[in-house]
Amino acid sequence: MYLAVKEMKKNKGRFAMIIAIILLISYLVFFLSALADGLSNDKVSAINLWDSQYVVLEKDANKNIMQSQVPLEEQEQFKAGDPQPLAIMRQSAFINEQKSVDDLKNIVVMGMPTDSTIFPELIDGTLPKNAEEVVITKDLVDEENMKIGDEIHLAKGDEVYHVTGITPAAKYGNTPVIYGNLDLTNQLTHQSNNVNAFVLMNQEKPANDVDYQVLGMKEFIQKLPGYKAEQMTFTMMISFLIVISAIILGVFIFIMTLQKKTTFGIMKIQGISSSYIGKSVMMQTLVTAIIGVLSGMILTLVTGMALPVAVPFKANPLNFAVMAVIMVVISLAGALFSMRNVAKIDPIKTLG
Repeated sequence: MYLAVKEMKKNKGRFAMIIAIILLISYLVFFLSALADGLSNDKVSAINLWDSQYVVLEKDANKNIMQSQVPLEEQEQFKAGDPQPLAIMRQSAFINEQKSVDDLKNIVVMGMPTDSTIFPELIDGTLPKNAEEVVITKDLVDEENMKIGDEIHLAKGDEVYHVTGITPAAKYGNTPVIYGNLDLTNQLTHQSNNVNAFVLMNQEKPANDVDYQVLGMKEFIQKLPGYKAEQMTFTMMISFLIVISAIILGVFIFIMTLQKKTTFGIMKIQGISSSYIGKSVMMQTLVTAIIGVLSGMILTLVTGMALPVAVPFKANPLNFAVMAVIMVVISLAGALFSMRNVAKIDPIKTLG
């Protein structure tokens, strides 16, 4: 430990460069991972707010909630699962007095009873009292500067909806959500007897019906259009990035260690054993790797705070921890691999 610290103090420039390289590599890995997690979260954050176990869909809907139609009277059939009726649809809308096509906003409208278990808690304002009132998510507040009292005009139709409350941030399929009661969605669909799904809150899964299918939340999310392909793309991208970065990092540490071959030769002449030199190199590598990786992680978090709210960014502590451990271990592996060469150093030949 003493030898490792002494050399690091003497060669500050060399070790600062090593730390900088590790920092940049880890920053790239952490930042892209956070962007991927942010996009993934935006796809399903509204679903996660339900905190439910199962979803009942129409059998012929191909596990797609947008294509499903379930009669409200069938709610009694699933009463053991504490079913919560849900209507959902995509719309385009203007905010307040906007009328230009360029001002159109894509939104997802979710309708449910305001006393429903899956209706999100408000962080401001009041619940909708009729079909002309809605609550918006904090995403629309942050990204579109919306507020309580604003009006939402649907692109198709003359309906005007007044914002009465704000819920926590939530998106469905990367699209902001507005919530209303079932009267709102009945008005939009021109029917009052159907919803898109029943969301079941109890853990026990009911049997599939001839006309309906019961999906666990994990399966339901996997069947969202584009979700599975997007997740596989992100996973492969981040995995390849980690592998390539790890190889570069390991080779870099290996080369930096071998560059000190002459120094190791002199140390051997002075009677310092190969094992002692090896421990010193491993300690130096561990310290520089930890400093570099932690610095990269901190820089990523600072960058995330500086990004515009519209940029999907989510720091996943578990993913960050796993990637940090991998990069530190690979750095140590690069140093360990070079130790074989250190052990074989002939002091006489090294010094010519």
